[in-house]
Amino acid sequence: MTIKDSNGGQDGGGGERSFSGTKETMTDSGIEASNRTSAAHNSSEAQQLLDSSGTARIAADSCCCCQNCGQAGSYPPKVDQNLAQYYAMKQQQQGQLGPPKPLDPIESTSLEAQSIRLLPAYFVAELVGTFMLVLIGDGALAAYIFASRPVDSFSVCLAFGVGAMIGTYVSSSISGAHLNPAATFAYALNGKLKWALVPVYIVAQYIGGFIAALVLFLNYSEAINYIDGGEHSTVGSTNSTGQVFATYPAPFVSVWGSLIDQIVGTSVLLFSITAVGDRTNLGLEDRFQPPIVAWVIGLVCFAFSINCGAIFNPARDLSPRLLTALLGYPGVWSPIEGTYWIVAGVVGPHIGAIVGVFTYKYLISTALFASQRHVQMIRESQGVINANIAKDTRPAGRSGTDQHHRAHNQQQHNQHHHHHHHHHPPHRHNDSNIQLHTHHDSPATTPQVVQRRPDLAHHGSAIVR
Repeated sequence: MTIKDSNGGQDGGGGERSFSGTKETMTDSGIEASNRTSAAHNSSEAQQLLDSSGTARIAADSCCCCQNCGQAGSYPPKVDQNLAQYYAMKQQQQGQLGPPKPLDPIESTSLEAQSIRLLPAYFVAELVGTFMLVLIGDGALAAYIFASRPVDSFSVCLAFGVGAMIGTYVSSSISGAHLNPAATFAYALNGKLKWALVPVYIVAQYIGGFIAALVLFLNYSEAINYIDGGEHSTVGSTNSTGQVFATYPAPFVSVWGSLIDQIVGTSVLLFSITAVGDRTNLGLEDRFQPPIVAWVIGLVCFAFSINCGAIFNPARDLSPRLLTALLGYPGVWSPIEGTYWIVAGVVGPHIGAIVGVFTYKYLISTALFASQRHVQMIRESQGVINANIAKDTRPAGRSGTDQHHRAHNQQQHNQHHHHHHHHHPPHRHNDSNIQLHTHHDSPATTPQVVQRRPDLAHHGSAIVR
């Protein structure tokens, strides 16, 4: 691409310059852009940037809807080279030395660059949301185990739901509040999340669960030492404080039983949560979804808590389990011949999340689309019927002849009334020079008296008096 200067210069100085690639002309006062593309290019993803004067505009070629820009199908859209050239020229005009600086991703139209800028926000949102879930849930579990009086186990399950609700309110507007590595993987597989964000989400969730377990241990360290006397244990007695942080299977559960338990429980959980979050189903607003999700988590947790303690979330089990191993708790990785922590804690929830999300997609979403389409067709057909009924009951319109006679009679009436009111003597018009012109397209239009000039008669022209 070359920049032409009417004064003979190259990139500096004044004068008029033109970008040959997009038919744009630039003057010292600003830029007058004339895009060759259609109005479809002005999508919600295309942005218009102002120069330093605040008056000139340049549009980035960021559409992905046609073949004119050479980037058909590209998403996120790429930064137009004309835009980069424009910024380079502006830097030189402002006296900046050296090579032009690279474009700021926020100033460019690259959605991918903007997503990279938001990675820390996504990371923090998922970390804090998962932290709240594990902290409140395991805190309630500690109260259940440490309390001198019996505590209802359903309260513990509901506490995990409330923790998820708080975490959702904290992070939903930023990252979508997955708070669960299995859910993140399933949503990415379903096309609801970019794969590039999956590692960021999952790492943040595991770190959030680990920090929550650490904070809980530090907060209850005195109570833990009082209950187990410094002899940390995971299972085997009522003083096994390790059960606060991670789940352990019942004595009768096999490795396959634990796997099936987590697949079924997690699939029910993700199926229900996906239904609650589907705006095309009940149209539930975002602010009302977290309380319902809290009850869903509490009830599903209570219904599937006998075999393995209702894991459903690897960040809720694996991260605290790692902390207890670092703190010296024995037998952390040994249940069911050392397979429980990976089979029930990681593999089962991931498979269950995939089953739940795709079951809702192919059963409920497909049926919902068909049902809504059926209702739409009924409404459209009803509208056609109503339109036909209205057309049949409409009064019959006057023909062109009726309109002409009506206009002629109205003109005669007006002339008679005018002559009678001013007491003018009656006179006769020359029919050869006077002609009534009526607009048949508008029945209510008063006809106009038109006198034809003899010298223009052969051209069919008329002068309105």
